[in-house]
Amino acid sequence: MDKKEVAQLLEDMAVLLEFHGENPFKIRAFLNAARAIASIAESLDALLETPGRLEAVKGIGKSIAGIIREFAATGRCEELEQLRAKAPKGFDELMRVPGLGPKKLRVLVDRLGVATLADLERVCRTGAAAELPGFGQ
Repeated sequence: MDKKEVAQLLEDMAVLLEFHGENPFKIRAFLNAARAIASIAESLDALLETPGRLEAVKGIGKSIAGIIREFAATGRCEELEQLRAKAPKGFDELMRVPGLGPKKLRVLVDRLGVATLADLERVCRTGAAAELPGFGQ
């Protein structure tokens, strides 16, 4: 496990939190923590070995440090898995569509029932997506 993987985990969590309408400060905290982990010179192992060292990194609080420790120890993150379980089955594919971010995807899911790329293509071809506020042809 390296810092790049941890930074990606934190970024994924931020995107899912934004999709689920979480507090913007919480979302920003995950993004700041991802940047902090990616930019620190120390190895992840060194940060984890010394008690309190991870929390001493600017931008990483107790809660996020716990998530990082869980991920480093198990290769999994329970909170991330719960967020993914509540997202549409095609969430990851949909998030790769250029110009489609978590907020717009939330609107498409809530208003038009989009859950897959096929659903997105259907609502775009029928013009239903273009009728939503903030969307266009």
